[in-house]
Amino acid sequence: MWIENGVLGESALPFHLTPSLRGYRADSFCLTDNPETSTVKTMKTILVVDDDSDCREFAKVVLSPRYEVRMVASADQCRAELKARKPDLILLDVMMSQLSDGLELAKELKEAQATSAIPVIMLTNVTEVYDYRSQVDAAYFPHDRWLDKPVKAADLLKAVADVLDRPPVKK
Repeated sequence: MWIENGVLGESALPFHLTPSLRGYRADSFCLTDNPETSTVKTMKTILVVDDDSDCREFAKVVLSPRYEVRMVASADQCRAELKARKPDLILLDVMMSQLSDGLELAKELKEAQATSAIPVIMLTNVTEVYDYRSQVDAAYFPHDRWLDKPVKAADLLKAVADVLDRPPVKK
């Protein structure tokens, strides 16, 4: 495998995948720029679940330089995607085709043993529209962070980094 840098591939770096890394997509890796620790690191994966294509694209543009971003448009597509591969974090819209899709999916994800450890950041504009607040009963409305739309790129990046960087909760 070669990694090219520059406008027309002016420089290239030979790159060998170790057996433990075979089977991963090439675009889900990054190289560290410290020569002493120059290794291949798997990028964290974010699953964006939003029925609004503009919101999905915004999240992809903002997050893809640092994370592998996968996108789906519904709760059902999210469930199917989770069977194929678990992300490190889910960015979930509260209201999709059904008013409560995101809320119900968040609850389902946190109750299922296979997905309960995956952090969920809720994205919504219901605060603005319905004067709804995120200080809801955590048992019914499980989430790790709440962001109001429209969200600034810097706020999205910070929220994702903060949630991914904190130690996992032991149950």
